[in-house]
Amino acid sequence: MKMLLQKRLGVLMLSFLLLGCNEEKSITKTTAPEPSETTEKLAYVDHVKWAKDLDSAFALSKEQNKPLIVMVESHGCRWCIKMKETTLNDPKVLKKLDEFIIVKVLRENPADRSRLPEFKHVPIMFFYQANGELFDNLRGYFVADDFLEYLNELN
Repeated sequence: MKMLLQKRLGVLMLSFLLLGCNEEKSITKTTAPEPSETTEKLAYVDHVKWAKDLDSAFALSKEQNKPLIVMVESHGCRWCIKMKETTLNDPKVLKKLDEFIIVKVLRENPADRSRLPEFKHVPIMFFYQANGELFDNLRGYFVADDFLEYLNELN
């Protein structure tokens, strides 16, 4: 009985880690952000050094010869918020992120979305080489230690 309960708990925990927000809002004049809008206008505080937008992020990545992480999020996505508030603000993760250029964009922004590979769920992170070549992506919420382990394996 105890073993069955542990298995069910393990499956439940794994499903939470792999979940992403799937609620896509229709893009209309009233809900669509301006093409230049990034999530910097959302109401949360973090310590990540975000690039201003996709163009400057790709330029900085090339200029500084650092890999680029593009985090795609959505308004009201609880897993996106949790990823930024906990995982990305963990001191060890913050230190590791200094080795990357990182930018966040909104799924609801058609201009940014058209420049990225097709995706459905957020949060999702796309990883690019300094030359602009996509080499990996990571979907869903990850706790700090797991995310840090992933970043360490990239080097």
